[in-house]
Amino acid sequence: MRIRLLWLLGPVAVSATSAHTEVLEPDSSYIESIAFEEVLPEEPGAWALRLSAALERPAGEEDTFVVPKLQAFFGITERLGAEIEAPLVMRFGPDDDVGLGDVGAGAKFVIVKQSGRVPAVVGLLEVHAPSGDADRMLGAGSTEIEGAIGIVLALPSVVLQGTFGYATTVSGSEARLVDNVSVAVRLTRRFYGLAEVLVETELPSGELRVATGPGVKYAVTSEMFVAACIVLGVADETSHRAIVQVQHGF
Repeated sequence: MRIRLLWLLGPVAVSATSAHTEVLEPDSSYIESIAFEEVLPEEPGAWALRLSAALERPAGEEDTFVVPKLQAFFGITERLGAEIEAPLVMRFGPDDDVGLGDVGAGAKFVIVKQSGRVPAVVGLLEVHAPSGDADRMLGAGSTEIEGAIGIVLALPSVVLQGTFGYATTVSGSEARLVDNVSVAVRLTRRFYGLAEVLVETELPSGELRVATGPGVKYAVTSEMFVAACIVLGVADETSHRAIVQVQHGF
């Protein structure tokens, strides 16, 4: 279960710097999403470490999950970046348990750079391996591949972005559409507010899971930020969850 743990581990963070200037307009800055995967890769030669934690009680379940996750992001070229992640899943309920979740790796490639009001377009690919024990509810039990197209329009004080993707298990037994949209606004020099919408559509049933994610981010330094988000389910069988993050760039 990737909450499925996709909902629980999906996150993601807000940049503490005005990086990505090679992809965006020079007078704009990138404010990344929190509740879903950020769109842009790191700059060439740059890398960042992010520690996050999510708290969730899935709809209809007796168990509560706390999932700390460590992620590393790398900029390879001007257009290409990669990342790896390793979650620790802690389950609290009738039978407490803890163990490694489904580890993942991904890549992002900038197809089109932003030009004026024409947004940047990015291709994203992510793979999660079944390293978490599905029988103990620590993982999904199968390899999952997700491909998406990301769009970013960064203005001096506002960033609009979204990802529109398709996820499936290698066996083809499960598939879904994964669509996310984020609006981020610079409130002060260091403080940002975000509003996000996350939608998953199970295939072929068409069952929807919809959630909204108001969040905030504070840039401690030019290389470090802290962020928090509350994801509120607004459709049946959609869980609520809380996310906190801290990231440092190098």
